[in-house]
Amino acid sequence: MTAQTVTYRCPHCNQPVDVDLHNEHELLVCPNSSCQKPFKVDVPVAHPAVELILPPGVEETPPATAAPVAAPPGAEEEKGILRTRLAMFRRYPWRCLVYSLAIIAGLILGVYYLITGWHFLTLVFVGIAAFAGFRLGSWWLRMEHISLTITNKRCVLESGVLKKEITEIPINEIADIQVHQTFLQRSLNVGDITLLSQKGEMHRLVIMAVPYPQQIAAQIRAIKT
Repeated sequence: MTAQTVTYRCPHCNQPVDVDLHNEHELLVCPNSSCQKPFKVDVPVAHPAVELILPPGVEETPPATAAPVAAPPGAEEEKGILRTRLAMFRRYPWRCLVYSLAIIAGLILGVYYLITGWHFLTLVFVGIAAFAGFRLGSWWLRMEHISLTITNKRCVLESGVLKKEITEIPINEIADIQVHQTFLQRSLNVGDITLLSQKGEMHRLVIMAVPYPQQIAAQIRAIKT
């Protein structure tokens, strides 16, 4: 099938960018070497629709599993604004590197000692590689099944591989939004977002490894206003 493309201009530097319509929900990076900033485009549709202003690095989609809030007649309908998954490798680069090195070193040493006849050491290093691989794989699987969904009414954090757990905070109850990033995390465009809800007693929801946290926090603030 022939790819369908539309030409957009980067909102940061005005550089023309050809966008494949099949990748409309993906984060784009400006090809201009002096810019290289992320942005997301809204692909035109053939029927009238309300325009949504989206930050870069997220997908425009309604909540996947969270049930929409029932609205009384005349009230504003709940609409999905954005949905994003966590960025494990960018948030924990050193830990991922250690696990990866343990897997590689364990396999190399295991093969070496197998060739030289040290079968006990072969079992030891292969076991180390298998353990590191299991820890890294299971961790990645858990992170892949965690997503943050934001609607015009709620912030919803979904997690769980076999059993879904949902934590949500109504937008109108959010008292403060905090973004935490180290220097390395700012370089990798990842960080942690803390949502503080003040209703009765303070409720804190910490979401770690969020891609482009500053833009997502700004989107939540825009919805509140």
